[in-house]
Amino acid sequence: MKKSITVLLLIFTITFVSAQEEKEKLSDIPVGYQFVKASFNLTSSKAGDAKSNGFSILPVYGKFVAPNLSFAIGVGYNSNKTEDGSGTTIGNTNGLTLLGLSRQYKHVATPFYIFLQEDIYYSNSKDKISDIKTNGFGIGISPGFNYFMSSNLSIDVTLGRLGYDSSKPDFDGAENTSNFSLGFDMFNIGFGVLYSW
Repeated sequence: MKKSITVLLLIFTITFVSAQEEKEKLSDIPVGYQFVKASFNLTSSKAGDAKSNGFSILPVYGKFVAPNLSFAIGVGYNSNKTEDGSGTTIGNTNGLTLLGLSRQYKHVATPFYIFLQEDIYYSNSKDKISDIKTNGFGIGISPGFNYFMSSNLSIDVTLGRLGYDSSKPDFDGAENTSNFSLGFDMFNIGFGVLYSW
């Protein structure tokens, strides 16, 4: 009986100490902590007889430069193809995106963190059909949260974006298109998986 109680106390102590160590490890995200994440989007739309299909991928690498403060960079690729009702391709765009972002995290309760993300990006795309290039840039802020499933793996969620975006086709007489937006609805939620070490 004494052996059983001793073994149970030992198991409880080891479990409690491990949980405390894990809690302490996750309460502040330390300097030097690194992470990678990637977003992948598929799009499909139809307007009248025209239909459009596309995808984008954006891998991101980041590092914590202060407790709970990270900076990250990403390079993305996107492609979109539009066809008219007869199946003729009327648009075929490919592009690259360069992204810089920072995040300030706040520990709420283990394993939850909330964050405020600031982003800036530059994009360049070219339509193969019209041979028109378009350059764009934007800045924005997004709130979000991370749920750490372990010390290395978390679910990453952004909730909307307040931002300014601008784009301009590269030909004589082209007009700049600017957009100031605030979006916090179901169409502005981003999900991802973040791996850190």
